[in-house]
Amino acid sequence: MDIKIKISALLLSFAVIACNTKEKQNTEDDSKNGEGDKTEQVMAEETDSSYFGATFAIENAQEPQAVLVNLQPQDSIETTLKGTVKEVCQAKGCWMTIDLGEGESMRVTFKDYGFFMPKDIAGKEVIFTGLAKYSETDIETLRHYAEDAGKSKEEVLAIDKAEQSYNFVATGVKLVN
Repeated sequence: MDIKIKISALLLSFAVIACNTKEKQNTEDDSKNGEGDKTEQVMAEETDSSYFGATFAIENAQEPQAVLVNLQPQDSIETTLKGTVKEVCQAKGCWMTIDLGEGESMRVTFKDYGFFMPKDIAGKEVIFTGLAKYSETDIETLRHYAEDAGKSKEEVLAIDKAEQSYNFVATGVKLVN
């Protein structure tokens, strides 16, 4: 009986070695054909840590002022914009504001809460794609944003009216620097 177990173990060892050799040979063959390089490139693109949400083409990104100036209340436009992050939700990174200059900013949220941004990116450049809107934000939501930003209870309660503002629902964000 001992001999049968020893023979079985020996055959199993040979089978494992043969499978590993074949797998290694296939990988080397793919590399020679250039296929291994393609796989590595695709994987590198898919795991680019500077993208959050969907990846997208960044070449046609525009300054927000060029696009938003023509938006009227309740209008919206699909676009790709670039700007400087002014503030990020400190609770979990579920929104950020983009500096529009002249004391204005635009809040960027993320479609279906599908992704979040790092909390430490204030002052960094980003490119983002999705839906820009000019709409009213209600008091409750404004207070929620103020709490997320770490405002005091007094500052939160001082918010007593809705405001018209630029908002953006991003499907993807690329952290530039």
